[in-house]
Amino acid sequence: MPLADRLAYLRAERMLTQQQLGERAGVAAITVGRTEAGGYIPHGTTLQKIAKALGVEIRDLIEPAEIVEGRRRAKNAAA
Repeated sequence: MPLADRLAYLRAERMLTQQQLGERAGVAAITVGRTEAGGYIPHGTTLQKIAKALGVEIRDLIEPAEIVEGRRRAKNAAA
C-alpha cells in the first residue's frame, strides 16, 4: 500500500482531519494533504513527526522503495 493510502487510512482511523493531524505533528496541513494526494513524499524528519502524531513507527508509513523514490525526486529537484 503506498504512503498516500496508508497515511489517509491511519488518519481516518483516528478520526482526524488533515488540519488536526498537521497540528499534532507540528507540520502544515497542506503537507498532510499533498502526501495523501500521492504527489509528495516528505523528508524523514517530517515523516517521523507524522508517524509519532499517529502513534505508529515511520516504517509503518513508508516502504523502502518509496524512500529511494523520494531521494531520487529530491536529487532531481536540486539539479
